[in-house]
Amino acid sequence: YGAEIAHHHDLLTWLMTAAALTYAFLPLGTASAARTRFGAQALISTASFLVVAILVVPLVSRYGLLGGAYALCAAAVVEGCAYVALTLHDFRFDVRLRGIAHAAMAEAGGR
Repeated sequence: YGAEIAHHHDLLTWLMTAAALTYAFLPLGTASAARTRFGAQALISTASFLVVAILVVPLVSRYGLLGGAYALCAAAVVEGCAYVALTLHDFRFDVRLRGIAHAAMAEAGGR
């Protein structure tokens, strides 16, 4: 990179941090799509957008370009936490369903 980019190396670092966080949780978003959790995905994306929309103005006015990168990082953290919570919820629900199905089959087999 040139001298202009080198002057903003901290900005590049924060933007790459936001991208890394987003990419780290991408498999959970894909798994949510495979489980057809489209409504939950829409809510998560909306929450992420709202975090950026709420934080970008105060952070950019205080920190300049870095503030925008901070807002993106905050949104990535919110999105990642939401996908982790959704996935854990779905796993617990799936385990309960399998337990109910197993109990029903055991009861039907015992008759």
